Amino acid sequence: DNRQYARQLDLYARLQEVEDESNIRTKSKSKLKGALIDQILAPKLLYYQQWLSSICLKIRLVRNVFNWSESEIAFFVTLALFGSSFIALFIPWAFLLRWTSRVVAWVFLGPWMRLVDAL
Repeated sequence: DNRQYARQLDLYARLQEVEDESNIRTKSKSKLKGALIDQILAPKLLYYQQWLSSICLKIRLVRNVFNWSESEIAFFVTLALFGSSFIALFIPWAFLLRWTSRVVAWVFLGPWMRLVDAL
């Protein structure tokens, strides 16, 4: 038990050493470079950063729903899709497609197309 505790303490000490060595400093030594970024680029890039952040959040949510990490949302999406597919069984698709194609043909290829030919 003492050996295991000593080993954990040693590993923790090594981890702290690595963490201290890998500490990244982001402060710029040059005042001009920081002023350029703060005054000129930051206001212009803020809009794109916020836009990209919102897109990343949406992509992450969709990924979590597909992976069932967001199980409540995934359950209700699955339930809604099963429900809509059950309802779609009773829709007369042949009738709808036939009449939709007829209406589209009359709208775009009707008798008034002679006026387009005359122009």
